[in-house]
Amino acid sequence: MAQDKKKALYGGWQAQITSDMMIQGSYRFGTVKTCQDRVYWCEVRADEGGRGVLMTWNEQDGFCEVLPSSYSVRSQVHEYGGGEFCVGGGAVFFVNALDQQIYRCLPSQTPEKITSASDFRFADLEYNADKNRLIAVAERHLPQTQDGAHALPDNMLVYIGLEADEKGGVSILDQSHDFYASPRLSPDQKTLCWLQWDLPNMPWEAASLMVSPVRPIDFTPQKLSGGHDQASGDTYCAFGPVWDEQGKLYFVSDQTGMGQLYCWSEGRVELINHQDEQADGLRPLWVFGMESLGITAAGQVMLCSQRDGQLLLQHISAKEIKQVDSKAKSFEMIHALGDRLVGIATTDKDPAGLAVMAPDTGELSVLRASEQVCLDAQDISVGQLKQFEGPSGPVYGLYYPPANSQVNGPEEDLPPVIVMVHGGPTGMAERGFKLKTQYWTNRGFGVFDVDYSGSSGYGKAYRERLNGRWGQLDVDDIIAGAQFLAEQNLADPNKLIVKGGSAGGYTALMALVKSDVFKCASCSYPVTDLGQLLEITHKFEHGYIYGLTGTTPQTAKERL
Repeated sequence: MAQDKKKALYGGWQAQITSDMMIQGSYRFGTVKTCQDRVYWCEVRADEGGRGVLMTWNEQDGFCEVLPSSYSVRSQVHEYGGGEFCVGGGAVFFVNALDQQIYRCLPSQTPEKITSASDFRFADLEYNADKNRLIAVAERHLPQTQDGAHALPDNMLVYIGLEADEKGGVSILDQSHDFYASPRLSPDQKTLCWLQWDLPNMPWEAASLMVSPVRPIDFTPQKLSGGHDQASGDTYCAFGPVWDEQGKLYFVSDQTGMGQLYCWSEGRVELINHQDEQADGLRPLWVFGMESLGITAAGQVMLCSQRDGQLLLQHISAKEIKQVDSKAKSFEMIHALGDRLVGIATTDKDPAGLAVMAPDTGELSVLRASEQVCLDAQDISVGQLKQFEGPSGPVYGLYYPPANSQVNGPEEDLPPVIVMVHGGPTGMAERGFKLKTQYWTNRGFGVFDVDYSGSSGYGKAYRERLNGRWGQLDVDDIIAGAQFLAEQNLADPNKLIVKGGSAGGYTALMALVKSDVFKCASCSYPVTDLGQLLEITHKFEHGYIYGLTGTTPQTAKERL
C-alpha cells in the first residue's frame, strides 16, 4: 500500500527493473506479413547477437521458427532496411543478412538461394503469383573508383524470375527515379502500385504514388498522388498503399496538410476521412513495410492516426466512419488476418508486441511480447500527454513520473527529470510501455519524451517548422519543455538532464551549448560535424541535411 512505502531521495530508489531485464529475452520486431490464417514476422533477438529470426504463428500450430539458426533475415537497402521477406506460392522468400541475396524456403526444406547478384541488395519483396516471380526494390552498389571514391548506388524497381529458365534473373521495371518503395499488386495481379521520389527529398516530403499494368510491355506509370504540385508549386507525399479485395487502392496523403485517407477506384481518387482535419495518419518512411491502415477480407478499413499527440483509431465502412476506443497506444505494421487485423502494438502496461485487433471494437489481444515483464502495477509509470508553448507554437511531450511500489520521494522534494530527444529528427516519441523509460522512473527519475518541432504525427506544418532551423528550434523546444516541467512542479530545476542519440544527440549537445538549464547530457552516436556528415552519409539521406539547415549544394559548405 502507498502509506507503507519507504521514503528515499529521488534518483536513488531501490529498483525492481534491472539491467539484465533490459536485455535478456528481448526482441525488436521487423516486418509483419499474413497469408490466409497465418502470421509471419521477423524479430531481432538481442541475446542472439541481433539475429533476425523469421517466425510464424496460427491458432492451430502456435509459434515456430521458419528458418535454421544459421540464417539471419535482414535487408540493408537504404541502410535502414525493412521489407526483408514476403510469403507466396507456398514458400517464404527472404533476404539473407550475410550476403543480401534472396532465398526461398519451402516447408521442411533447406533454404534455396535464388539470386546471385553480389552488387545488388533487395527489399520490399512482393510475390507475383500470376507470373511466378518476385517484384522488389533493388539497390545496386557500384565498385569503388580508382581514387577511392564511392558513387551513389542505383535504386530501381525490379522483378526476379522464379521459373527454372529464368530463376534468379533480375529484370528492371523502372529506374528513372532515385528511390522506390511499397510495390503492391492488386488482387487480380494485373496492376502494380508503388512509391517513388527523388533527391534531395525524403519520402515524407515528396513521395509519389504510382500505378501501372504489371506486364513489362504495358508498363505505363500513372501518378495518383504526391510529388510536385504544379498548381501550387508545393510538394506533398503519399504513403502506405493497401489494396482491398475488390481492387480499390487506399493510401494516405498529406496534400491537405495532414495525413488523410484516400481511395483510388474506377479511375478516381477520393478523400475518405475528410471530417477529421486534425488527425495525421502519415509515418516517416525510414524503413520499408510501414503502414498505418489495414483492410480486412470483408473490406473493413482501420486507419491509425495521431491527433494532438494521441492515437486515433478510425473504423471505416461503407456506412460510416467511427472512432474506436482501444487500450492500444500505438499500432503499426498492420495486416489483415481474416476479419481481424494484426500488427505491432503497445499499451500503457504492455511493451511492444505482436497483437491482433478487432477493427470495429478496438479489442486487443497480444500474441507475443517483445519483453517478458512481471511488475507490480505501482512499478509502472504511465505517460501523461503534456502541451507547452515553444518559440514557434504548441509543442507536445509525454511525461512519465517516478513510480515504485516500495518507495516514495520526500514530500518537500521534486524529482530529477531526463528530457528525451528522439532521433530523425523526423521521428516521434514512442508511445506506450517502454522498459528503457521504466528503468529510470523506477529509480525515482521523471522522464519527458518530447515531440519537438520537426517531429512526425502532427501534420506537415509542424514537421516543416524545423526546416532551415535544425540545431536551433529543436533546441529551443527542448529547453522550453524542461522549463515547463519546473514551472509545473514536476521537476527539480537544478536536476534536469537531456538525453539523445544520433540527431537527438546533436540536439542534446546544442542544448548544453545554448543554455544552463541542463546539468548534464547523455549522447549516443551524436551528430557533431554537419559538413562531414554531408560528405559521408549514404544516398537515402544525401539531400536531407540541405532542407534541415536551409542550404543548397552550392551554399552548404560555407554554412556548415
